[in-house]
Formats: sequence, C-alpha cells, structure tokens
Amino acid sequence: MPSPHDSPVTQKTFRTLLQALSRPGEIYSLSHVGEGQSWFPVLETLLDHEVSFAVIGPNNDAFARMVADLTRCPVTTVAKADFIIVTQGGSRGRILEAQRGTLEYPDQGATIIYLVESLSREGRDGLRVKLQGPGVKAEMSARITGLHGEELLYLRQINQDFPLGVDCFLIDRTGRVMGIPRSAQLEVE
Repeated sequence: MPSPHDSPVTQKTFRTLLQALSRPGEIYSLSHVGEGQSWFPVLETLLDHEVSFAVIGPNNDAFARMVADLTRCPVTTVAKADFIIVTQGGSRGRILEAQRGTLEYPDQGATIIYLVESLSREGRDGLRVKLQGPGVKAEMSARITGLHGEELLYLRQINQDFPLGVDCFLIDRTGRVMGIPRSAQLEVE
C-alpha cells in the first residue's frame, strides 16, 4: 500500500522544507499546494505515527484532533513533542519547554512550526529578523507578520548552546515558508 509520504506533493514539500533549513532566512514558495491551508501538506510531510506533536494556541484541542486524524501522529505534551505547532502568533514562553537534544544526539531537539500571517523580504509591517550563520549569505533579513517578538527571543535562548536546540519553520497563509535551524544566529529589530 503506498504511503501518503510517497505522493508528488509530499516529496516536493519535503524538498522545499530542506531548502528552507539549508538557506536560513530565504523565503520559499509552497505554490504546489495552493493558498489557504498551506500548512496541511507540511504537516502531512513531517508528521506520522513514528513521531509526536503538540499544539500551542487557541482551540488547540480541536486543532490537535484534526492534525492527528490527518497524519495519524500521536499528540503529547510540549516537553515531549518532536514537533510543536504554534498556531496564533505566540507560545507565551511555552516553547522553552521543548526538547533540545543531547550532546550525543542533538538531532533529538524538537522542531517548532509557526503558522504566521505573512513572510516577506521587504516592507514595514511585522518584525524584522536578521540571520547569520551556516547557509546564510553574509546576512539575511526578512519581515514576519503575525508573530510575537518574544518568540524569536525564546528561539535565541533555546539555541544558545549549539548543537543543542530546536529547528524552526515559519509558514504563512499564502504558502511561503522560511527555515531557522538551530545553527542560525538571529537578531530582532
């Protein structure tokens, strides 16, 4: 029986997510999935019965049930989750509970997925974040609308002891995605 992970949409989504993490701050399009709920194909790509997830945000129980039904991925607490989905702008510090891996297995840190309003290279709306580090050409900056500023400070705190930390994806309503790996240094303006 073919796996949903074998579909062309899932494979293209996976390649796009890998590009986003390997080039922090670059904004990539998930145009192959269409507008609206572009995060569903991302969740279908990343989540399955072998990992766990938690949701932070309003109506998190209903959203978690919907994601679990879609992916067959078990729901757990933020502290135990492999993937943490933040649905509306901020976690109020809850992402500080996320798994950060160990020196022996730093890859066991959680992945945070923020669902935001918009990602852009230019403009005046939202937060301006600057990124440096591996995969970043000199210095990269982007605008994020629909994310509370303290969330980026929490990410910086979580990732201060590299290689321990979390990787992060930001996905906007129009299907754009940006990755912030644990190796990136970020600054909020």
